[in-house]
Amino acid sequence: MAIYDEDMMADLATMDEEFVEAEPAERRGGGNAVPDGNYQAFIDKVFFDRAKNDPTKILLKWELIVAAGPHKDALLYRNNMTSTPDNQRWLKADLLAAGLDTSGMRMSEVPEHLNTLLDAIVEISVKRSGTGDQERVNIYINRRVDRGDEEHVKPKTAASGTASRRSTTAPVGAGSGAARQGGSSRGLSRF
Repeated sequence: MAIYDEDMMADLATMDEEFVEAEPAERRGGGNAVPDGNYQAFIDKVFFDRAKNDPTKILLKWELIVAAGPHKDALLYRNNMTSTPDNQRWLKADLLAAGLDTSGMRMSEVPEHLNTLLDAIVEISVKRSGTGDQERVNIYINRRVDRGDEEHVKPKTAASGTASRRSTTAPVGAGSGAARQGGSSRGLSRF
């Protein structure tokens, strides 16, 4: 489990009551060169961090890796703001869709559960709006994919050719620090 500094934990604790009361938002219907569409992706990293333009604001950052198809291994990013009750509703909806039940959970308790999301396969939607400099890419987490129903694929690393997790520079709960490592077989299906 990642360790957060006291300031981060204190700031998360100030949102405890609102987070407990927030109902998960309802989904309607999220990335660089990946075109609009539905994909399955591994949750590679998920952690709280402070917004670069306003360090008083906390967001949950997701790093997702497309699991199959022509865009396999593409890295996608999703951020959830936490500062308003509506932000917290959408955060809860994303956590629930990814497989983390936050019922009765305080915001300050969420970090200790984020590691349960690592390497999970989620169905995501990538949708763009605007054009040119005004283009915005949205990543939506639709649901967690159960591994019992899909074919199993072992991603190969370039060096060893063995199944493994991608090595990261950030732990589950922080923007930088200890690396997460180890091996696992990831199952997925292409739709």
